[in-house]
Amino acid sequence: MNQENGGETQSLQRLKRLSDGIFMLAMTLMVLQFDLPNVESELSSQEIKEFLIAQLPALYIYLGTFILIAFYWFSNLQQFTHYKKTDTIHLWLNLLSLMFVVLIPYTNDLINIYSLNNYVQIFYSLNLLLVGLFSSLSWWYASRSNRLIDSTLEKKESVKIGIESLIEPFVSLFSIFVSLINPTYWEWSFLLIFPLYLIL
Repeated sequence: MNQENGGETQSLQRLKRLSDGIFMLAMTLMVLQFDLPNVESELSSQEIKEFLIAQLPALYIYLGTFILIAFYWFSNLQQFTHYKKTDTIHLWLNLLSLMFVVLIPYTNDLINIYSLNNYVQIFYSLNLLLVGLFSSLSWWYASRSNRLIDSTLEKKESVKIGIESLIEPFVSLFSIFVSLINPTYWEWSFLLIFPLYLIL
């Protein structure tokens, strides 16, 4: 029995390392969306200024996506603080969440190119929705009857963590409806995350 628990604990540690690595990779890969100036010819100060100004929309999208990933990473970190072991179902729920984390740099590049296309917006939102949905499911599965979490964690705190894990998926779902109504306001819908966190 102790050997089995030891294996579950070791699997949990490996899952945590994998999660941190994938979040770090997703955050790093997004920088590839930025263009580099043409190094074959020397640019004037005015050309450099125009080049940097042209990068501002990409920088804005990068910052927004980075913050969204950071919220997911923070939620992931909070959950792993209370996990004591894992099992096959829990592993797969987390792996499914991480699968969509890896996809974020790609959807971020698409939104950088086609920022007002509602199909691309919906694809981006669905990606974020699925990251959070599987992450939330893994917490609710692990916390039910303290299946995989610390037994000393109060029920109220467990429910609070579960509700917080639903904020990003809820906002992502809301952003899909905003995109269908008016793509211009799609990106602003993600600002809803901040007051929701403050309220909770």
